[in-house]
Amino acid sequence: MRFAVSIPADDIPIANAPEIGGESKVKLSYGEIGVVGQLAQTAPGSGTWTVETPAFDFTALGVDLALVCDTGIKSTVNVVVNLNVTLDDDTSGTATATFAVPSYAKDQSSNLPAGLAVDVLPQGAGNADKKIKAILSIASITGGAKGNRFSLVCLPSDWFDVGCTKSKNEKLPVAKSLAIACGLKGSAFVKAGRSEPGELELKALNFTYGDGLSRLNGHRGSVLIEVLKAGRVLTERTVYGGYLPTPSTDRGDGDDEVTNSATGNFESFAKFV
Repeated sequence: MRFAVSIPADDIPIANAPEIGGESKVKLSYGEIGVVGQLAQTAPGSGTWTVETPAFDFTALGVDLALVCDTGIKSTVNVVVNLNVTLDDDTSGTATATFAVPSYAKDQSSNLPAGLAVDVLPQGAGNADKKIKAILSIASITGGAKGNRFSLVCLPSDWFDVGCTKSKNEKLPVAKSLAIACGLKGSAFVKAGRSEPGELELKALNFTYGDGLSRLNGHRGSVLIEVLKAGRVLTERTVYGGYLPTPSTDRGDGDDEVTNSATGNFESFAKFV
């Protein structure tokens, strides 16, 4: 499954409006995020590739991949990563991940936030819809800066809807602000410290224990939240991986709505805009 978000020019005014709670929907998967490897930039236009251990198990039919920035991206131009790959028909080719600044963004610099993700797309005539069976090497890198780090991942493709969600509150595992005191100055130095654990709190109407949020009880899986402005313009997708929720049910009294909650930590996330 590919997760890219493309907004037609006519829908930009809708996309630029503030988001409200009812414009997002939740999907669940029993699948995990598979890590293929990591790319660490040593300088603009270069980097080192490290294969994940144990090695990711590519299927015989190939998979769709995404590249996620583990750090905030620093760059003077859009970062483009070209990979040498084996495609699903066993031919050799290239696939490209492009971190392009959205045309509607007020900040048009190429500095981008941690967790942003893009699809890795096979290149060449007739290859657009093919899947990837192996990563051979890094072909080239455009832009970036020393210290940028990326993960190449395979995201789940089997999702089912959770209807009538009430809230979807996230706490992202991004480096926190750490103040270091010196003398009487409480924040003489401010550095990036250890992140807080990623946390996701979901709430939805209760229909039956056999459906909805309850289906993930006792399982470790993934969550997909899609934002549809005005109910029709897809502006963002977020995948949360390694999610292990603790369930609860609030039955209230009288005319109170009965709701299910799922609150838990997650290991990683990828945001597509």
